[in-house]
This record gives sequence, structure tokens and C-alpha cells, in this order.
Amino acid sequence: MFIPGAAGASSATKSVPTADISVEERTFLDPSYDSGFFFYGLAVCNNGPDVVDSVTFTNPIPEGTVFGALQGKTSGLEDIDLPCVTPQPGEQGTISCSLGPIHPNDWIFVYLYLRVTAEPGALVTNIASSESPTSYDPVTDNNSLVIGHGVPYPPVLYSIRSVTTSGKYRLRIHAGNMDDNAAFPEYPLVYIGEGEPPWPLRRRKDLFHLFLTGGSDLKARFPKGVPVPLRIVNRDGGYIATTFTR
Repeated sequence: MFIPGAAGASSATKSVPTADISVEERTFLDPSYDSGFFFYGLAVCNNGPDVVDSVTFTNPIPEGTVFGALQGKTSGLEDIDLPCVTPQPGEQGTISCSLGPIHPNDWIFVYLYLRVTAEPGALVTNIASSESPTSYDPVTDNNSLVIGHGVPYPPVLYSIRSVTTSGKYRLRIHAGNMDDNAAFPEYPLVYIGEGEPPWPLRRRKDLFHLFLTGGSDLKARFPKGVPVPLRIVNRDGGYIATTFTR
């Protein structure tokens, strides 16, 4: 391929734009694993110096996962419809997208969700690549990004029971493999019901016991005789879903 500036090049050949295309990970989710999905926040960047008219993006679905969903956004986080060929949800294959023109020092986000089928402890390696077939890229080492994630182990639930002490209602969760990291005392998170934020009132007794507190407010979340969904989530995304009936 012609390198701009080479001696003897014609003026027409010199018009080929030069652009360093790269793929970077920029994720807003912590952890990148949640509810059985790996999330990848991928930025396809034009590091300049020229604008490029055509940028392509490819991502084979790695072993141990299947395609979930894909969303494109501008660098200003506005939703865009990317012309992509993807597998059907729940299937493997390769994602191929045409990202169109990207200006110097700008980028396009590709948010990718892959449903995990591998067992806990398995390593999932995702490889995302991008290039501009109509321009010269002086740096090709950053055209691909390899991201490896281990599938986290879920908490091991032993029992859940309600406890009323001095007229105050609490819920005792007895489980193993729950987070015990002093730097993140808010974990594990416990979600009550569907679409609700994690329950904010909690007390960790030891490695195996977590108490949800809240008195009458907590008790009201568990109508008598009604199974209520519960989800316990570690910081690494390992989780267990169950129900509790008062």
C-alpha cells in the first residue's frame, strides 16, 4: 500500500487519507458481567489526522457466549442506527458493521451484550477489530482489542428467613461466596422485586449472614403468602435469583 509522502508518488495517490483507527474499551458498567450477560463498551476511534469516509467493525461471537444485543452511539452518546449484520439473538456468528465517516479525534461507540453460556470459572475472550479500507493507517497494532473475562461464580444460597426482634422486621440471608471486600462494603447487593433499586438498609453479620433491615417498610415489600423475587449480586456480577414467601 502507498505510504503518503513517499518519493515519486503521484498527486492522485497522495490524496489517500491518513487515519489511525483504533478500538478501545470504554465501559460505564461495573461489573461488566450482570444477569448472565457480558457487556462491552467499545469505542472505534479516528486518532487523525484526516477524516475517513468508511470504517468497518467486526466482532466474532466468542465461545461460551451467544449474541444478545448491539447499540450504536455517537461520541455525544446519541443513539444511532448502525448498518450491521449480526447473528440472531441466542446464536453465534460474526458481527459486521459499517460505521460510516469518522472525523479526526472523534469516535463511535458500539455497545455489545453477549449472553453467557459458559460455566462459572470459564474464560471468555472477545476480539473486536476495526479498519478503514479506503485510507492509510500508520498504526495497525491498535486495530484490534482482546478482552478476556472469567465467568464469575454466584453466591451459594443456604436459606432466607424473616426475623422479628423487638417488633422490628428483618430478613436474614444465609449464603456462601458472598462478597467480603472492605473496600466495597455495599456489596453484595440485594434486589427485592422487579425493576427496583437495591435495598439500601442492610447489615453484614459475618461471611455467611446478611441482614436486610427496614422494619415495617421492609415487611410491606413481602405481602403474606406471595412469592417475591430476590436477587443477590456480588461486585463481580455473580448472582443468584430466587423468591421468598413470608
